[in-house]
Amino acid sequence: IASVFVLSAMGQTPSRSAAHREEAVEENLHYLTVIKGRPDPGMSLVNQMSRLHVPGVSIAVIHGKKVDWSKGYGVARLGGPPVSASTLFSAASMSKPVTAMAVLRLAQEGRIDLDADVNTYLKSWKIPANQYTKDHPVTVRELLSHTSGIGTHNDAIYDPDKGVPSVFQVLEGQAPATTPPVRVESEPGKKYAYANGGYLILELLMSDLTGKPFAEAMKEMVLAPLGMSQSTFVAPLPPAKAAI
Repeated sequence: IASVFVLSAMGQTPSRSAAHREEAVEENLHYLTVIKGRPDPGMSLVNQMSRLHVPGVSIAVIHGKKVDWSKGYGVARLGGPPVSASTLFSAASMSKPVTAMAVLRLAQEGRIDLDADVNTYLKSWKIPANQYTKDHPVTVRELLSHTSGIGTHNDAIYDPDKGVPSVFQVLEGQAPATTPPVRVESEPGKKYAYANGGYLILELLMSDLTGKPFAEAMKEMVLAPLGMSQSTFVAPLPPAKAAI
């Protein structure tokens, strides 16, 4: 997924030109929280990249509800090509709100009820029942909001050359997955606990409802309508995309 970041630089005013707003991001970044009495002169983006050992960054700034400007800085990898506004980055958990947008579109179209038992819609796999779900089955809304009671430990980065587990292998904790099975570990709706496994279930929900691979469904429902032609949920990336 191409990384899109929304940055704010202190001192910006609506009357400034796009060039001035770009300069504010590049040369006058500030921390969100400032300690009273401590100088906050602003930071240079390039200097911060160097200090944090970040080889490349892609930025898109939204102003007035539209993309004001976009630009790449540094290189895609050490010794690699320069970053451009079209360079692909792994966006990690930034993919979650994009996935949520697709799920909410299904709700808007009347294809799902956010407060219904998600197992009602799942076809190829079901959330196993246990003592926590007997009186309160997991709902779609709870998966979206990380309040489903799903465990928080289902995250891992896999090397495509060593094998990438399927959705079902991750859900069941089967090799080559390296994480425990995705299970409800506390009563749904009672507390917030960030859960990658919950969004894995939403991925399966999308596929089961549309009858299409998750990446294809996301392209049709969100990415293509928004004009995000360079972005993709395909993983691992095909060689042509990996070279961008």
